[in-house]
Amino acid sequence: MSLEAVDLNLVLVLHHVLAEGTVVRAAERLHVTPSAVSNSLARLRGLLGDPLFVRRGRTVVPTPLARELAPQVATTVERLRVILEAGRKFNPDACTRSFTLASADNIGILPAIATRFAQSLPRASLRVVTLDHALASDGLASGDIDVLLGLPPTIGRDIRSEPAYTDRLVCAMWRKGAPAGRRLTLKRFLEARHVEVALQGKHAIDYVDGVLSRLGHRRSIALSVPQFALAAGCVIGTPYITMLPASMAKGLASALPLAVHRPPFELPAITILQLWHARSDADPGSMLLRAIIRRVGKEARV
Repeated sequence: MSLEAVDLNLVLVLHHVLAEGTVVRAAERLHVTPSAVSNSLARLRGLLGDPLFVRRGRTVVPTPLARELAPQVATTVERLRVILEAGRKFNPDACTRSFTLASADNIGILPAIATRFAQSLPRASLRVVTLDHALASDGLASGDIDVLLGLPPTIGRDIRSEPAYTDRLVCAMWRKGAPAGRRLTLKRFLEARHVEVALQGKHAIDYVDGVLSRLGHRRSIALSVPQFALAAGCVIGTPYITMLPASMAKGLASALPLAVHRPPFELPAITILQLWHARSDADPGSMLLRAIIRRVGKEARV
């Protein structure tokens, strides 16, 4: 069958089902009914000779062919968007696009980003998803995610990055069990057990173990959790210590019975990156979102 005989809207349907993982949410993004999306998928199955998706509960799981096509489909949709917007000047005030930002919960500038986003793109919407979701779905490559904020363990091909802002790590513990005064000794730190924050259950999101190893020490991990806010909650009522970004620790310590101390050894500053796919380099909406993050990051003071 020739390209001219194919409804190119089917590509957009495939893109949104791949991105959302459910027919219902894809239909919401497309402003059509779920049955219309299902009918489009049936036509695509006939054209491509592949089931494309297998139902699992309320979600759909892509077949190997669908996974293989996902980056190409995302690139095609983005290029079509650029073509359609090329004839008119991008107007942030009129933009109704939905943007997706992937971030760990330690990003202390997220509230400021939300505020600046609302001011700059008053009719657009911003969805924030976890880094686990971004990495598991390869969201930057698939086009599901516009910008990722954090320090991912790996950076894929065609991914651009730049520093967003700098933070530092501090030690947090239950206020009742904290040492008197402001100083936490290395001896006390090493004798304590620790709560680590690990991305995807295996990538510790701090530099502590590497620094301690170079000093000839190691910490004892009592608990591993996926979020910094959860780590902060888990030290309350325990003798455990956890590491928190200073931008986050200040707010948590004002709301929770936490004591915050400087680490008893030198730790490098953490430079949080913003990452995006090369396909959105020249996209006006994505460029504005990155500019918002860049501006907020420069204003942040830790």
